[in-house]
Amino acid sequence: MTRRFAFSLLLLTACGSSVDTPADATSTGSSGGTTDVDPTSTTTGAGESSTTAPAGSSSGATSTGQETGGGDSSSSGGVPQGPCDPFEQDCPAGFKCAPVSEDGASFPNATACVPVADDPVGVGEACAVEGEFGSGLDNCDVGSVCFSFQDPFVGECVAQCGGSPFEGTCPAGSSCAVTADGVLNFCVPDCDPLDADTCEPGQVCVPNPGTNSFNCAADASGEGGAEGSPCEFATACDPGLACVSPVAEFCTDEAAVGCCLPFCSLSAPSCPDPLTCLPWFEDTAPEGYEDVGLCFAE
Repeated sequence: MTRRFAFSLLLLTACGSSVDTPADATSTGSSGGTTDVDPTSTTTGAGESSTTAPAGSSSGATSTGQETGGGDSSSSGGVPQGPCDPFEQDCPAGFKCAPVSEDGASFPNATACVPVADDPVGVGEACAVEGEFGSGLDNCDVGSVCFSFQDPFVGECVAQCGGSPFEGTCPAGSSCAVTADGVLNFCVPDCDPLDADTCEPGQVCVPNPGTNSFNCAADASGEGGAEGSPCEFATACDPGLACVSPVAEFCTDEAAVGCCLPFCSLSAPSCPDPLTCLPWFEDTAPEGYEDVGLCFAE
């Protein structure tokens, strides 16, 4: 079920941060495949230093003034230190294993046991982060993290993956996305690249690196992202397009990292000249993606 096309990788949005994962980072999915990803390339949304909360919600997370020292089993302010296993959730009762930023990092690069909020909210519910995303403090329950696939200022609790960094497991209808050597993992909803309605407005359906699935992520195309235009990551293209290697005589910049090319239906192919509808998967496609193709050069 390998993909036929070389493409740029996924962009997902954390509450208060927008994470751009270029083509040389590490991501592992439920299929057990891996793709190189660099989680350090980040742009941070305005207001990240204040609490990120949707209207009508409150954090419920307790500020502890913790210092996240990797490998230090002592406690600071009553908070056990990391590392811990976010897949196993091996923290003491009343705590959860969360992604945290240590040593001033701009993106989570470690794990630590942090207090669970007094009145935590469940997966799919609106949530809030206390301080920056890398604090690890939010009001989501054990096994979930406050995250956003669309708006950096409005989050919801997203389930963290089970299993392991090499074989993440998620509920039906979602797939495991892993970055930063397994520090940050979460279950993202599956979607159909041929049906824009399978994602919310402001989102695009993009391939999940390391897996054989497509998942919804924030549309980062802005004023660009049109068919044939250059792109550098998966979410830089408009809905219905994929960021793949440029095709001569069609893409506006053949020297660019990527080019936005349209998905197509193998059962009813329709592509602009000089492109041809080719299967997205080289061999047997996963269930639900048998008709997915991409307009490319033969």
